[in-house]
Amino acid sequence: MTSMPALAMAVRTRSIGLLRGLQKANPSVRFVYRFPGGSCGVPVRLGHWWLQTVPRTHSLTVLDISNPEQPREVSRMVLPDQQPNWIAADPSGTRIVLDSGENAPIVASL
Repeated sequence: MTSMPALAMAVRTRSIGLLRGLQKANPSVRFVYRFPGGSCGVPVRLGHWWLQTVPRTHSLTVLDISNPEQPREVSRMVLPDQQPNWIAADPSGTRIVLDSGENAPIVASL
């Protein structure tokens, strides 16, 4: 994996999003990305990819965060019958598991 500046964190506000700027000596924050809906599940960061479950869109949304000032959506896997809220990656970072508590967990290869 390549090194990059800290992105910060996902924060629940009125909607979920990414904040940037906490790694400075005099921290301040700036909202850099908003996900649709009023809540999101657990995110996973794999290198410069931010994988975020988004229950409102019934999806796993993937952002490219190689430029932390301007995250951009690069992929979205829609799961029509689920509202995923939990995700985890295997130690190699090549497979993920998604769960909504509604149906059987989904395992996907990256």
